[in-house]
Amino acid sequence: MKRVKKWDKMKLTPEIYVGLGTPQQRLKAIVCGVFKIDEFIVDHRRQPEVIARMTYTNLLRDYTDMTLESIATAINRREHATVINAIKVLNNTMRNDPEYGPFVKECEEKAEEMFKNTTNEN
Repeated sequence: MKRVKKWDKMKLTPEIYVGLGTPQQRLKAIVCGVFKIDEFIVDHRRQPEVIARMTYTNLLRDYTDMTLESIATAINRREHATVINAIKVLNNTMRNDPEYGPFVKECEEKAEEMFKNTTNEN
């Protein structure tokens, strides 16, 4: 039997993201929604989870004022070098991977839309 994840049932819109709390929580919701995963499983090295984690890392760097060290802590990693490497690999993936590139681009577009909507409200 196929397991139905909560993201399969939910229509994700920018209005939903705005109500989720902190920017980190909203960005995580975007990434989980686009990649259709319930959570980042830190120890898994399966491609979807890895790309999702790297996407989340990149979004945190672009849309929050978190330091590289605090981003590393947010994804349960020890060093800021992990964040730097994830961003490099993600940029390469976006250019060269036809399977995951569109997912990453969709996450970035949704984050852009969400943060544009929140700055217009204030």
